[in-house]
Amino acid sequence: MFKDQSFKQNLLGVFEISLFMKAGVERFSVSLHDVFRSFFWPLLAFPLALMATVVLSDGGYSPWFLFVAHGLRIVVVYALSLLLVFFFCKKVNRLEFLYQYIIVQNWFEIALLALIAPIFILMGMGAPLEQFESYAIFITLLSYVYSGFILTHALRIPWEMGGFIAVSFLFIDQTGFDVIEFVRDTFVHTAI
Repeated sequence: MFKDQSFKQNLLGVFEISLFMKAGVERFSVSLHDVFRSFFWPLLAFPLALMATVVLSDGGYSPWFLFVAHGLRIVVVYALSLLLVFFFCKKVNRLEFLYQYIIVQNWFEIALLALIAPIFILMGMGAPLEQFESYAIFITLLSYVYSGFILTHALRIPWEMGGFIAVSFLFIDQTGFDVIEFVRDTFVHTAI
């Protein structure tokens, strides 16, 4: 699926971005084929992120409801975030950098998976779930900081604009959580 050399180059780019090195963004080859291949990483991360979200969710509700609701939330938030970046790029004449942004952001899922790994390791060791909440919040906020960094350097925009778009991603995600809470409290809670 990935050529050995391009895979190593992309992993090096992910590592450099995780250290906030601007050169990491430039390491990725950019083509439509690379865009489609890069979606492998969000697809790989999806079940793990979903499991972590469901495990750390409030108890008392059906796991199936939580899996479906948070699964839909993750997919919708991802799609809305891509649409936001697309419309932004179109508005400020940055469409030629859109592929690079998508590729880099998708590949960066590897670093986010590495950040989620301690949750699963500690869960396997039997650690109480309450200990993960602060770390989960830290990972979430850090992922938006990285998104702002990637937006800034991939789209070649001022950091203030990259930060604003990343905060907009946070707004979209939190709205998704609010919708789940509304549905849960309005429909699911009354059905129990």
